[in-house]
Amino acid sequence: MRWQRRDLTLRGDATFTRSKDGEVRIQLSDQTASPLLVLRLENDGTLTAKGSLAGSGWSGPHASAPIPLATWANLISIYQAADKLPAGARELHTAGARIACDKTDARLKSLSIANTDTAETLSAFFQ
Repeated sequence: MRWQRRDLTLRGDATFTRSKDGEVRIQLSDQTASPLLVLRLENDGTLTAKGSLAGSGWSGPHASAPIPLATWANLISIYQAADKLPAGARELHTAGARIACDKTDARLKSLSIANTDTAETLSAFFQ
């Protein structure tokens, strides 16, 4: 996982998990004992964020995530819907974001989102 905002770049291990009921979770870790960020998106659209990158934490509708978590909220939302994406490389450009994904029939190979408002980019590469 790579996170970049302006002149700061962070690379770390991220674990993406999906439960049978569709809830998804991302945990971003580095060399410390505590995760930098844990995001959980439930089927009803409720996002919960914890960890040092989430400040004091946050919970609410993913579409209403505060600006520091907005790009992460979009990333996890796209990951949650990845099963519905067609195979192949795709790009989507909106007024506020550039999204790219590459998927085989069975799984995601990569997912990237660049928020043009915050100059923030998240890139995940799946093994």
